[in-house]
Amino acid sequence: MKFHLVHVMVFLLGLSLCTKAYSNDRTWSNAAATGAERWAELDPAFALCRSGKLHSPINIDTAAPTEQSKLNLNYLSSPSTLLHNGHNLNISPYSKGWISVGPDIFDFKSVYFHTPSEVQINSQRFPLAVYLEHRSQAGKPMMVAILFEIGAKNSVLEKFLSSIPAQRGDVLTLGSFDATQLYPALRDYHDFIGSMTTQPCSEGMRLLVMTTPVQLSEAQLSTLQLAFPKSTRPDQPSINRTLQVGG
Repeated sequence: MKFHLVHVMVFLLGLSLCTKAYSNDRTWSNAAATGAERWAELDPAFALCRSGKLHSPINIDTAAPTEQSKLNLNYLSSPSTLLHNGHNLNISPYSKGWISVGPDIFDFKSVYFHTPSEVQINSQRFPLAVYLEHRSQAGKPMMVAILFEIGAKNSVLEKFLSSIPAQRGDVLTLGSFDATQLYPALRDYHDFIGSMTTQPCSEGMRLLVMTTPVQLSEAQLSTLQLAFPKSTRPDQPSINRTLQVGG
């Protein structure tokens, strides 16, 4: 498989990866008083949210597509839990599986949601993005972002949208869940290094964004928006980055 690199002007990809300690912290939010512009003031541990050089989210410019490694999915179908953590919804399967990108293997951990999407493609923002958190065998985080557009009802999302936990800390047990079913049939992707879009805004994370959106209905989107009206960090200053595109 050939590898090509292209330097693009991007706003670094939004990443929903949250450590448990910070995702359960009430002091931050996406609202103005404790929102993204103020995170660095809330805790010294959040200083990178202001001083970092590889911030999220981004606008991906696809004017010069290039070739990368094939993405292989090896998720397991398993019962899962659905958690309301106060900022987002989190799906955590009991048996998780893994994915591979070329020679690199990443263990699957959990799923998060952002409405609207933080990442943009050619300046287009999507109504929903689902983020799948993974870890390399060396413990390094990697996220896959699946973008959604309005269209037909999504049968995978429908399995849990009828029973979203109502309050912070509520946990529900779901039936069988297979993350493979979230992906589009065409598995081309953009691949680059990014950061968290929640504090502490850690940088140096690998990010894959699927290029083909998946559909969900207006009613399904409304259900998610009512639970979490806005869960996105604002766009960050642009900077030259190295982008690879694969499938």
